[in-house]
Amino acid sequence: MLSKVVSDNQGEWDLTLPFVMTAYRVSVHESTGYSQNFIVFGRDVRTPVDAAYGISASPLPATYSSYSEAMLDRMQCAHQFVREHLQVAAERNRRHYNLKVRNRKYARGDWVYYYNPRKLAGRQDKWRRKFCGPFLVVKVIGDVNLLL
Repeated sequence: MLSKVVSDNQGEWDLTLPFVMTAYRVSVHESTGYSQNFIVFGRDVRTPVDAAYGISASPLPATYSSYSEAMLDRMQCAHQFVREHLQVAAERNRRHYNLKVRNRKYARGDWVYYYNPRKLAGRQDKWRRKFCGPFLVVKVIGDVNLLL
């Protein structure tokens, strides 16, 4: 979201950040079904846009105890709802990920690259080669273990 807003004036991204984060926090998320503000505060936060369009806030309860009880009920319901939605979203993501996963069977005589993601002090990980090789498979020990 920030890249869309800042693309024209990149020198002032830090001044734009609070407005982008406000918009992000009031938007309803697909995986939870609630805005972040509702999950944290138990209610949706009013924004200047709400005042401009005349969207009224919910009426306040008569007493502090009734407000705290209503807030506790709303937060418990919201958190339960979020847990259920996140389980559904995780299952959907798992199915989507597994569509692209292919088991690879290695055999003796195959050439493979070895994944070696070591971190070195003072070196930028972005520019490092994470694979070395190629190596010849001498023996297949298991599904993922090979003797090179």
